[in-house]
Amino acid sequence: MALPIALAPHLTTAELESAARACDDAEMRTRIEAIRLVSMDWDLTRVGHALGRARAWVRELVKRYNDETLFGLEDRRRGNRGREPTLNSDDVEALKKALAGKAPDGGLWSGPKVRAWITARKGKQAGQRSGYRYLKRLGFSLQQPQTQHGAADLEAQEAFKKKIGPLIDDIKSVVPEATVEVWAQDEARIGLKPTTRRIWAQKGHRPLVKQHLGYEWLYLYGFVRPSTGDVEWLLLPTVNIPTFNIALAHFAMAVGASETKRIILVLDGAGWHKSKDVVWPTGIHPLFLPAYSPELQPAEKLWPLVKEATANRFIETLDEVEALVVDRCRHLITVPEIIAAHTRFAWWPADGDQ
Repeated sequence: MALPIALAPHLTTAELESAARACDDAEMRTRIEAIRLVSMDWDLTRVGHALGRARAWVRELVKRYNDETLFGLEDRRRGNRGREPTLNSDDVEALKKALAGKAPDGGLWSGPKVRAWITARKGKQAGQRSGYRYLKRLGFSLQQPQTQHGAADLEAQEAFKKKIGPLIDDIKSVVPEATVEVWAQDEARIGLKPTTRRIWAQKGHRPLVKQHLGYEWLYLYGFVRPSTGDVEWLLLPTVNIPTFNIALAHFAMAVGASETKRIILVLDGAGWHKSKDVVWPTGIHPLFLPAYSPELQPAEKLWPLVKEATANRFIETLDEVEALVVDRCRHLITVPEIIAAHTRFAWWPADGDQ
């Protein structure tokens, strides 16, 4: 048990209060306040509770105040350089160069592999988490790469990103009174075979998910306005030209597309999108993505959100699928901020009244 500690009578309670009021530094003011409360015969535990600090913190302050008056309360971390870093500047540059290639074993870099590299470089055992710390310090984060088709035309993709703004201006120059919104559209197949997702589970107990081996599915048509997070959904039995025409007509009616409300609709080049038999409602302006460019399609980002409803579940009938997906889509309509966060790319333009 720690022995009681007495407060040296350097300053009176009133003088301590005046010193705290005159102090501009919030942390220093808290420390002086702690000493003031101790001078009022508060016990150390009560002072700690009042200031949200530990009893040991208060006790250390009292000892420093007793030895050095108020000077002993100053934050000594400011002059403390800390220990020398594990890697010097030359080591860091060498690590950056190493991380640009394959790991020494020919595989992918990881925290333990960086730690092994540091150990070999310095000739002594590196800290348990030093690999992770240096990866983060150098600006790395663990990410899932986005796939890109080998036949994708990167120049065409960059040119596409610059098309939408001028198209908005062209429409407004022809119909000055019109508002223009930019939406994107895609379809996803959702069936009885469930999506498997990582989940939090107790260590030592790997989750198991039953799978249905049936090959039945529905198609979800999703329309999204990335700038606001607004969405429109249709759950339909197939994808073809007549069904796509139904989806377009429903969407145009839902958003009020007209001569004075124009919709630029970004979509891929699927056959049922580009067919001459597609009926484009009044006010809808299709804008097709370059070939092999799903990474430019904001609507692609909708599907992971929707499929959370069927992830890791054993589903026996399409009716169950439909019920789950409908409930999920209804919920997503109510959270446009989440939709916008997933679908509004950095290059996506503002539109409408924004």
